[in-house]
Amino acid sequence: MSVTTPSAGELLREVARIYVRAQRTQAACRDGASTVQCHVMTELLRQERMSQQALCSQLDLDKGWISRAVDALVSDGTICKTPNADDKRSAWLSLSPTGVERARRLNEDLNTHADQVLAKLPAAQHGVIRESLALLLQSLQSSPAEQQPQSRPFDPRKALRLRPARPADQAALTALLAEAGLAPLDLTSGTGLCLLASQGKTLLAAGQLAPCGPVGLLGALVVAPSATGQGVGQRLLEALQVQAENLGLNKLYLLTDRADGYFARHGYTAVPVKAVPAGVRAAAAFHAKGTPAATAMVKALPSR
Repeated sequence: MSVTTPSAGELLREVARIYVRAQRTQAACRDGASTVQCHVMTELLRQERMSQQALCSQLDLDKGWISRAVDALVSDGTICKTPNADDKRSAWLSLSPTGVERARRLNEDLNTHADQVLAKLPAAQHGVIRESLALLLQSLQSSPAEQQPQSRPFDPRKALRLRPARPADQAALTALLAEAGLAPLDLTSGTGLCLLASQGKTLLAAGQLAPCGPVGLLGALVVAPSATGQGVGQRLLEALQVQAENLGLNKLYLLTDRADGYFARHGYTAVPVKAVPAGVRAAAAFHAKGTPAATAMVKALPSR
C-alpha cells in the first residue's frame, strides 16, 4: 500500500485549519467573546474607525453576523457609534477606551498562543521558519483576492486622488463595476470621460460622463463597499459636474434603479424617461441601467 506525500499546498491548508481552530478556542477561553466579535475588535484596533459596511467588506463575513456582533459590543461598551456627517444613514464604529484595552489584551493572548506553538519547534529552525513565514505573507498580500478594491477600506486620514481613467485601470475598473452588478466600460473606446477616485493603488470609486450635444449623461457612478457613506461618491459626483460645466453642458441626465434618493439630495429631479433627449436615450450607457423600475433624473448646470 503506497503512501502519498502531501503537497506543500495541502500542508498549508491543514496547518491553517488547525491553527485557526486553536486560535478561536484561545480567544473564547480568555475573553468570552464570540469569534466574530474577536474579528471585529481586532480589525477596529488596526483601523481606528470604520463604517459597518466597510467592516463587512474587510472581514468578508455575513452582514447578519457582523450586525449582531457589533450590537453586542456596543451594548457592553466595547464599541462606540458616532454619527457620520457625510451620510446620516451610516455611523462610525470605533473602540471605546475600554474596548481598546480589551482588544489589545485579546491581541496579546493570540500572539502569545502563536509564540507557544512556534516554541515547540527546534530552536535551530526558528530563523528558517520566520523567513518562510515572511515569504508566505508576501505571497498572500500580493494575491488577486487581497488586491481587490473591496478588501482595502477607505482611510479618511489619507488623501483621495481624483483622475481620469487610463487603459491600465481596465481590470480594476471592471472588477469594481462587476461587484456593483454594472456592465463593464471599455476604456479604449474613447467614448466620454471616466473619472476614478483612489488611494494609492486602491480603486475606491468610478464615474462616467458622456457628452450628448448640449447635455450630458452620467452613465455610471459606483463606490466600493469599503468607501460608501464616507463622502467619496459625493467628491466624485462634484468633479464630474465640474467637468460637465467646463465642457459647456447645460444639463446632466442619469438613470438609476436604486439611488434616486441619493441623487435627489444632490439636486437631481426625477423626470419621465420620454422627457429625456433622444441623444441621451440612444447612448449605450443609458440603456445599461434601463430596468423597468429605473428612474430618469436631470440636473441643470450653471453656464460657464
